[in-house]
Amino acid sequence: MNKSVDSWAIVELEKLVQSQKGKKPNRFSDQPKEGFLPYIDIRAFEKNEIRRYAESGTSKLANENDILVVWDGARSGFVGIGIKGAIGSTIVALKIVVVNSKYIYRFLQTQFDYINSNPRGTGIPHVEPKLFWKLQVPLAPLNEQKRIVEKLDKLLAKVESAKSRLDKIPTLLKRFRQSVLAAAVSGELTKDWREKNLNHSAQIVIDDIYISKTIIYRNTYDLAIKNNNKKPSPFKQNDEPIQKELLPEIPNTWKWDRLVNITHIQGGVTKGRKLENHKKIELPYLRVANVQDGFLDLSEIKTIPIKDTEKEKYLLKKGDILFTEGGDRDKLGRGTIWNGQVQDCIHQNHIFRARPYSNKLISEYISFVTKSEFSKTYFMEKASQTVNLASINMTNLGDLPVPIAPYDEQKEIVKRVETLYKTADQIEERYQKAKAYVDKLQQSILAKAFRGELVPQDPNDEPAEKLLEWIREERGNN
Repeated sequence: MNKSVDSWAIVELEKLVQSQKGKKPNRFSDQPKEGFLPYIDIRAFEKNEIRRYAESGTSKLANENDILVVWDGARSGFVGIGIKGAIGSTIVALKIVVVNSKYIYRFLQTQFDYINSNPRGTGIPHVEPKLFWKLQVPLAPLNEQKRIVEKLDKLLAKVESAKSRLDKIPTLLKRFRQSVLAAAVSGELTKDWREKNLNHSAQIVIDDIYISKTIIYRNTYDLAIKNNNKKPSPFKQNDEPIQKELLPEIPNTWKWDRLVNITHIQGGVTKGRKLENHKKIELPYLRVANVQDGFLDLSEIKTIPIKDTEKEKYLLKKGDILFTEGGDRDKLGRGTIWNGQVQDCIHQNHIFRARPYSNKLISEYISFVTKSEFSKTYFMEKASQTVNLASINMTNLGDLPVPIAPYDEQKEIVKRVETLYKTADQIEERYQKAKAYVDKLQQSILAKAFRGELVPQDPNDEPAEKLLEWIREERGNN
């Protein structure tokens, strides 16, 4: 408290309030009806949501001027005010004597971190009574309390308004990124580019893929014969017609194909295999936890033993596109690019690797396609799903329709998407800084209020010591 505030006093909280612990009512109702009052839980005064109604005759009641404190649970110490109803066993109602209720409410808001980080009990946390009741309240004169509350209401309303506007930004950025991807994979993003570059066709890419697949297979075949190994199986191919009416419309210079036809898809190494009779090597490998949506988390890389003859089969190469087999439903099909960050790295069986057959297929472009809305819808429809999790198999992944753009247009799409994403990232960074500032602003304003620095003092106000006399008289009379 500001030392110049001579008209204030420091007083323990227990001397300013009376308390009532809630209890569980005998009966509840999902709808309002006679003899029942709103049931007050933490969501009621945090979100202004009344979900149930409690029998008034068997409940502990609170009125609009009572301060409600969450006494038990992870949010212990959280406070609310202004709600009339029945309080449950995890809530304590503070009934204020003489002092301005909202003044004490605002003070307790400044104490949440202190109360919440010093709980009682080792299981479910509870407010520590000795700590709570001995809180030192900077008590202003009654008239000054009213001025402080009025000022706080105005300032904190502006803070809440700022928070509300900021809270919309992540959703807007998510929509922006999805709209960029939608425009990218439908050709809208590069419509102006095509008007200036007429002699480009995806058929050249398709032809190059066919030629590259033939060369790769022939080299693999010749090597197998040379080493007296088993002849390799032909590359998988799915020539079933694609139902284009369910997909975005694309320019006539583009072509639809399936992921399995344009990339070599490979599953990973299964953990826990028995390798006693084989020569083994130990290699770093990627787990599902390493493959995130759009980036790789390489903070922890583990190793796994494999047969020395399997290294080439599972070895990751720069430009490989990585997909997780399963996880949260909204994260299926997240195509993340491998750029050779870890030497001689392989991947486990819950991660699929798609390697473009041709260098005229840009991995970043394919990755953008797999993150687009139509791809997410495809994965959701094809996935095996439980309540919270979903998974796709290699066949589902390979059957994903892919709109193939001409090579130079792919490069232009990647450049434009990355530029727009960089702008979104810059906005997101500014949002994070603004959010951190606004989050601190409320506590800063409250702290200033209870140091006596928010509103001017009035020498005509009766000092807080006089107020304490009234409080003692009032509590004595009760």
